[in-house]
Amino acid sequence: MATMSRRSFSAADIFELLNENNGARYYNKDYDNPQNQNAELCAKCGGHCCKRCGCFFSPDDFRVLSFEYLKQEIEKGYIAIELVDLSEYYMEGFAYVVRARNANGPIVEKRLVRPCGPCILLGEHGCALDYNHRPTGGRLLVPREDGNCHAKYSTEHAIREWLNYQKLLRELADYFSEQLTSAI
Repeated sequence: MATMSRRSFSAADIFELLNENNGARYYNKDYDNPQNQNAELCAKCGGHCCKRCGCFFSPDDFRVLSFEYLKQEIEKGYIAIELVDLSEYYMEGFAYVVRARNANGPIVEKRLVRPCGPCILLGEHGCALDYNHRPTGGRLLVPREDGNCHAKYSTEHAIREWLNYQKLLRELADYFSEQLTSAI
């Protein structure tokens, strides 16, 4: 039986690849695809995906990518910064990504184990945000009859898009971690 070798990419390798494309985003998003907006199917399953974990934000979901702007957005309470082990995605090291916060979850998640729990935005009638203001992961989730929805914006997509912003996310993670520590 032949085995396939898998190439391991460092964060620096991916950063270089992204810069070769003049900073273009890693993933082309089709928000207008009607497949992504089947509220009837979502209502039928009751938000099965959203009960597992909050979905990922893309850098495109924010008007400005600055410390002050993101700090204000995170302070609204429904955004989390998560540290991800890149070895699961054939890369080396760790990287921060941004996602919808889990109910009762911390703002900064550094456990390196995929956090579980219902999304803080999941309410009785679905997502608290209208379709156009949801995180990219929520807008690009294709609902299915069997409840096994298809995520067209995965953890790997989020990692690749946030790699250029690791310094900013690290500063925000440190700030919010420090805020939590000083509050105790």
